[in-house]
Amino acid sequence: FADSTIAYQGGGRGMEADCLRTLYDIATEGLRPHLTFVIDVTAEEGMRRAVSSKRADRVETEPLEFHERVRQAFLNAAKEEPDRIKVVDGMQAQDAVFREIMQHVRAFRQAL
Repeated sequence: FADSTIAYQGGGRGMEADCLRTLYDIATEGLRPHLTFVIDVTAEEGMRRAVSSKRADRVETEPLEFHERVRQAFLNAAKEEPDRIKVVDGMQAQDAVFREIMQHVRAFRQAL
């Protein structure tokens, strides 16, 4: 969704993030996700996982620096909107990642 677009195009490719947000707001008429999960791993680990999954595409083959900028853009967005964007440690076991995400979902639902 737009959070990814801003991270990849803004952070990774250096496009103006404010311009991307404006375009996003126009295109979606202000629609925003209630929750976004950033499953955080180092850029190196993310690239390793993409290559090992044999699903690497054009984005996954970008240089390490690109992936570091994208990761930082996601982390910065989470700092700006901590109630909406939740960072989950992706270096944990898959079941631990799942449990943490479910905790955030339950907390969100209870707050409704």
